[in-house]
Amino acid sequence: MTQAQPPTTSAPGAPPIADDSADRWQVPRRFLLALIASVVVALLLRAFVLHAYQIPSASMEDTLLVGDFLLAERLSFGANVELPWARSTGIRLPALRTPRAGEVVVFREWDNGEAEYIKRCVGLPGDTIEVVGGTLLVNNEPFDPLLAIMTGGGARVKQLTRLAAPDDPHYAHRHFTDRLRNFGPHVVPPEHIFVIGDNRDNSEDSRMRGDVPLVAVRGRPVFIYWSVEPDAPWWNLARRIRWERIGTLVR
Repeated sequence: MTQAQPPTTSAPGAPPIADDSADRWQVPRRFLLALIASVVVALLLRAFVLHAYQIPSASMEDTLLVGDFLLAERLSFGANVELPWARSTGIRLPALRTPRAGEVVVFREWDNGEAEYIKRCVGLPGDTIEVVGGTLLVNNEPFDPLLAIMTGGGARVKQLTRLAAPDDPHYAHRHFTDRLRNFGPHVVPPEHIFVIGDNRDNSEDSRMRGDVPLVAVRGRPVFIYWSVEPDAPWWNLARRIRWERIGTLVR
């Protein structure tokens, strides 16, 4: 007859036998906590600090190109708090400062606030804006020399150098109107800014759509984190990816 064995016990004075079932859960638990913390941090950054954008049009060439992906910080101008599943919570952060002349800004004002735009702030409240023959004047002074100083190089604006027929292969301008090259004088009202695209002759901006309220400004682009050439084949990485633009500061 087989006799039942008594349960194993520790010898007198020996440490108790440890139960390793709790240890087996330590690694999964730590991984889960790290995952939750990462998600929470990402949501907080998305809601309060950073937002990613893709450039879909040529209105900011040559500063920003179609296919650029950039990060914008949202703290400086007091943007609305946004969550991934809600465009706006109705809560607006206090602004640390107002935009400066020459800065690139992100705002949501036109088209009933349905779309966001990226343009360059060229006029502050009280400034007189005028465009004469394609030359931008702010308070009767050419703006591009100031822009060149701010960006640490040439003012990277794009101008239409000659008029061409629409069937001309060099005809790059699709929305040309006289209002873009001859505008004003216009005084920017209080609590507003005046914005223009760096592609001066091919940009729908404040010359056509009006001043932008400060409360509509949502962020300041910081740097380009990815850039692709949209017309290049996807399999040709040498042509598809613009390696030289990745990490470029937006100025």
